[in-house]
Amino acid sequence: FLSERFRTHKVKTIFSLLGVILSVALFVTTTFNGERAEKTLVDFSLGYFADKFHAKLKNQNDRIGITDELIEKIFYNKDLRFIDSIHNRIQKSVLISDGNETISVVYQRIDFSKEACDFKDLIGNCPDSNCEKKNSNTFISQALFLKMGSRSFDFLFEGKKYSVKDAEVLNSDGGIFILEDLSYAKERFGLANYSFLLLVISDNETKNLITLKSILSEIDNSIIIETVEEIKSRAANVLKSFHLNLIIISMISVLIAFFMVSNTMSGIFINRKRKLGILRCLGTSR
Repeated sequence: FLSERFRTHKVKTIFSLLGVILSVALFVTTTFNGERAEKTLVDFSLGYFADKFHAKLKNQNDRIGITDELIEKIFYNKDLRFIDSIHNRIQKSVLISDGNETISVVYQRIDFSKEACDFKDLIGNCPDSNCEKKNSNTFISQALFLKMGSRSFDFLFEGKKYSVKDAEVLNSDGGIFILEDLSYAKERFGLANYSFLLLVISDNETKNLITLKSILSEIDNSIIIETVEEIKSRAANVLKSFHLNLIIISMISVLIAFFMVSNTMSGIFINRKRKLGILRCLGTSR
């Protein structure tokens, strides 16, 4: 009976199946977006393009940040020779208004001359590179470009307006951020200290991290060191309840969709059961 009804009432069947499909799609997208939210939080904590780093150093007081004197002490300390490289970062939250809404954007500063080889779109100083370095001090993520629809805009930081003109677009995977060169950013904002440091540590990473924590506590006890695993674990814990709630809500929508469709179909058959029995008694085919 139901198969015959599906065949003769195609539009109603399509809408019934569409309800189930949409609920399943909601479940899938909710799970996917939960994972993306976790990655976004990790990216914000570590700084974008931080896949190769092993540890992050920051000051308990964000206003003080990391000074050049601390970097010098770490660099010249003989017991910290296992640190292969130190990469300083300035990272702030700025506001951009596109006329309809105001969005919060991550502003980040890196040393292009030191880290050009880590960016496919900025390569120019690498001997094995065939790419030409783009002549720009400012880069924006593809997600920000698609949202703004322009490579020129203004943003607000601590109540002051700053302009970005003809920024290059990075072919980045997700993330809404602005990227500028170290010297240009310091000149723009007049910042002296850094938000945090990213470290690349050589072999025997666990033992070296323990040594690093011990020495840093002697140099400056206000400095916090976090490993990449600790940052990822904290991000997962922060979003765990949020992600779980999204999954529960999407699962409920899936169950409701299946219940409504199955209940509707069962009702259609039950309401016609007596009539179908009479027709069968009169010799009607199945």
